[in-house]
Amino acid sequence: MLSLDFSHDKVKKVKRGIMSKDKPSQIDLFFGGDVELKGRFQDFIAKTPQAEIEANFKKFKRYLAGEMTWAEIKNISKEQLGHVAKIAYLKYKRGEYPVAESLFKGLSVMDHTNWYFRAALGAIYQKQNQFQEAIDEYTMALGLNEKEITSLTNRGECYMRLKNYPLALKDFDQAANLDPKGQNAWAKRARVLKKNIVDQGHGGQ
Repeated sequence: MLSLDFSHDKVKKVKRGIMSKDKPSQIDLFFGGDVELKGRFQDFIAKTPQAEIEANFKKFKRYLAGEMTWAEIKNISKEQLGHVAKIAYLKYKRGEYPVAESLFKGLSVMDHTNWYFRAALGAIYQKQNQFQEAIDEYTMALGLNEKEITSLTNRGECYMRLKNYPLALKDFDQAANLDPKGQNAWAKRARVLKKNIVDQGHGGQ
């Protein structure tokens, strides 16, 4: 397990190592010999109060532990993320898939806990017949929200397009089971797609 020491003394030691100009260190390796970039970074560290550095280290530790999102670290609100998501969705609806993909990828990095961003990426890939990539994204979305019927149905359809009928049927059944009253449009679609597979003689595969 990764162990990180964010104590006051440890942070001071790291800062001294960054500021040192006497001998090569990990920071030299990080900047790959770019003296100018390293100098700018050292100037930034020198001007940053010790308390702020420690606070940022603690935030980063919480991020690694899954307790904070990158958006929270950068003080980006959910409202701001939602605004970008609306723009990304409009790009998707207009068929501007590369732009929509780029935006939703950024959003999924900023908030790794949001299933919708992953599901949206799945839809973008599915529209472009990139079925395995879509499956991967839907799977991540379902890992965050296992009862998300739309992702189950869409992932099942991707499996179906790849002729992986057993997994397709499994997803369709799960989507239908989450809608016992038969009212959800995506669950209805899952039932129709399942019937198509069975009618084509693939129900036993």
